[in-house]
Amino acid sequence: MARYNAKRVKFANCNGVHIEVRAHWARSEPEQDAYFILTIQDVYDEWSEPDDWEYDNETEAVAAFEELVAEYGNKPNWNAQAAYDAAHGTINGEDPGIVAMREAYGEF
Repeated sequence: MARYNAKRVKFANCNGVHIEVRAHWARSEPEQDAYFILTIQDVYDEWSEPDDWEYDNETEAVAAFEELVAEYGNKPNWNAQAAYDAAHGTINGEDPGIVAMREAYGEF
């Protein structure tokens, strides 16, 4: 049996970058004594390790979470694009023949 309880407080998937806030507290303590862990990980980067930050209260953890979501929300994930291209045989999501034609006619 686990010595700690945990629950997800917030989660966001920003183009393959998972951002999560979890609350942890000892089984012998009330939930109000929880500490909070903010985790960020790029799931398309095979060498990526999750980065964790620990906070004493939920307000600070959620504020940091919101900042990371704002930073990564509209940012392209080139690791995800590379994974898509490898799976589908495309170049930045386009057919290689169309890319070659554009290069030949000077569009790039």
